[in-house]
Amino acid sequence: MKLISCYSGCFIVQITTELRLLIIRLLCTGVSSIFSTLLQKSDFGTEKYMKKNRSLNRLVWLVLMFPAIAMASDGSESLVYKMSTLVFQLSVILFAARFGGILFKKMKFPSVLGELIAGIILGPSLLGSIPIPFLFENGLFPQVEGALIPVQPELYAISTIGSIVLLFLVGLETDLKLLVQFSVAGVVVGIGGVVFSFIIGAFTTSWWLNLPFSDPQVLLMGVISTATSVGITIRVLSERKKVGSPEGMTILAGAVVDDILGIILLSVVLGVATLSRKAGQQSSQLFEVGMLIFRAVGVWLGFTTVGLLLSHKIGSFLKIFKNIGTISALALGLALLLSGIFERAGLAMIIGAYVMGLTLSRTDLANVIGNALHPVHEFFVPVFFVVMGMLVNIKEVISPSVLTFGLIFTVSAVAAKIIGCGIPTFGLKFNFLGAFRIGVGMVPRGEVALIVAGIGLSSGFLDQQLFGAAILMTLITTIVAPLILNVILTDKKGSLKELEKGELVETNYDMASPYMVELLSERIVQSFMSEGYYVNTIEDEFKIYHFRREKTAITLFVEQKKLRFENNSTDTIFVKYIVYENLVRLNDMINEIKDLVKPDELKQELSEGEISTDFDVKKVLSKDCISIDLKSNTKNEVIKELIYILHKNGKISDPDAALQAVMERENSLSTGLQNGIALPHGKTDSVEKLVVSVGIHRKGIEFQSLDGRSARIFICAVSPKKITGPHIRFIAHVGALLNTQEKVNDLLKSSTKEEVYRFFTDRIKKTV
Repeated sequence: MKLISCYSGCFIVQITTELRLLIIRLLCTGVSSIFSTLLQKSDFGTEKYMKKNRSLNRLVWLVLMFPAIAMASDGSESLVYKMSTLVFQLSVILFAARFGGILFKKMKFPSVLGELIAGIILGPSLLGSIPIPFLFENGLFPQVEGALIPVQPELYAISTIGSIVLLFLVGLETDLKLLVQFSVAGVVVGIGGVVFSFIIGAFTTSWWLNLPFSDPQVLLMGVISTATSVGITIRVLSERKKVGSPEGMTILAGAVVDDILGIILLSVVLGVATLSRKAGQQSSQLFEVGMLIFRAVGVWLGFTTVGLLLSHKIGSFLKIFKNIGTISALALGLALLLSGIFERAGLAMIIGAYVMGLTLSRTDLANVIGNALHPVHEFFVPVFFVVMGMLVNIKEVISPSVLTFGLIFTVSAVAAKIIGCGIPTFGLKFNFLGAFRIGVGMVPRGEVALIVAGIGLSSGFLDQQLFGAAILMTLITTIVAPLILNVILTDKKGSLKELEKGELVETNYDMASPYMVELLSERIVQSFMSEGYYVNTIEDEFKIYHFRREKTAITLFVEQKKLRFENNSTDTIFVKYIVYENLVRLNDMINEIKDLVKPDELKQELSEGEISTDFDVKKVLSKDCISIDLKSNTKNEVIKELIYILHKNGKISDPDAALQAVMERENSLSTGLQNGIALPHGKTDSVEKLVVSVGIHRKGIEFQSLDGRSARIFICAVSPKKITGPHIRFIAHVGALLNTQEKVNDLLKSSTKEEVYRFFTDRIKKTV
């Protein structure tokens, strides 16, 4: 058996080494491909550059090697050296987290999985400990020998702040009103999920390790099993328009209870584990264990109760500082303060952060603070998840015993949520399908599970094998649950009785154009702010504004051609007055503008100016999108033909939407200039970047041009709505390029697409 074990260990080490080499090769190949692509798409790929590339390559190598040479001169472990190493580590972590998150989002998985796997790859057990000559002799993320955690304390400290920020924001987003509204469903589902998950998770660990149920390792694995990452489920429900369904609302309410019970359970287990380490598990310590549990729960409930009672006073205190940035910074400071107090009281720091978030969630500052701390979240939280991945010892995880236990633990964790959260819902008028949906919706583990696992590893209660099994369970449940949920979310009803959704009233205002929607929504937001409301903005498929003031909450959805309000019935009159007053003001402004603006004079000025030499037309125009013989006979037909050219060449995904956008702009005021030029343009979501088509009509078409002449040259520009780009800059450039009859005649002489293309792309060089 020892011989077999020895061979197995050698085989695993060999696999790990080969895996490292494979990853390095893939990374090198990927970087090489990226640089090759960039060179081909830029001026660096030209023959002119290739003649000079030797000198440039030498310069690049010199720049890259200079820091290495400088650092090689001092390998001492001074404070400055440690800090410079930390800076390098954070830089690599942030890029790895972002790339991993984007990759997994493209695959329709949560970005947290990409960040976690990026950490596993960069960790000491894979790439992290590979020596980098002249820079890091032991690797960028070397194994810290003799420590409970395999990464440097400085890096782990920053990741700990990330966990505090994360739980503080989770507390801020906790909807206590929802908990009260669906208290019965939430309590039943939440308690069922936590109790079953804890018992089954702990029992599975106890059985596998042959340890008593009261062992700290067993208890912590049970706590890890209770966690629920409802955000992953909500994303699926949102895509299927099921958030407002009875199952969706029950999952939301259950998740709130699940979080609260999970935090209490973590407090108790950490207290028991700490006592067990100090005094053993003798029966004589039963009273002390009971007192410790009482103290842990008492501290948690005491601070939570005081926080909720004083929440509005705390909010009023923060408002004294007026500046949103200062308010948010001080709120985070309070979260850090309470985290430290809870840690000194024998509880986890994340519990204190959650309590402070829960306290402020009752104030009208909650959304504002969450929005202001978003950049802080974007820095610290990805670092936390990557570092959690680094703590995974890949040699331990890929061992047969850990893989086997990890799969068993995962199956038990999935079954526990489905049974514990699903079965109790039969008493809430749900059928089997509805109960199954709720159970599956509560299956994904995520942030809290990783945090508890990290606490267990750093405190010495969990070893690398159990930590690896917990990570494996988190990964699998987060991937599998959304896939199952997508299949079972059909139109079939899952409940025998619809849940009441409160007294929310929806008010819609249809608009003539997206420009009107944008203009009016901006003024409405300003009006709410002037009325003392705090505003939180969410960028989704469309903009969403949350307005809060004391106990009043109003939501504004800014859609394509519509403004939609959701609010309590008592606030409807106020909302209507806000909209009415702003419409009146806009109407007055429009009348004033009509008296001041003379469109013909403005268009005349647009045709006068020098050519912009900093715009590269090659980036937006291709030869395939040029027609030297348009066949249309009317203005509308010409625009449609130009849009069709773009669609035929794969530049536009939805030609009808693009045509509508261009026609809306054209109907507002003709884009026909003078000398036979027309520049129809518009913005739409059917393109990812600015695209252009050019057409020449030999006879000319009536286009309501500035000088009354027929238009013969048409440049159609379509750009995306949400992405900033050179839309107006391109139009201004082309307008200046064709601002004289002589230049127009030069273009009309073109007999091929190549000649037209050269006219636009070579014109700058001729004028410089």
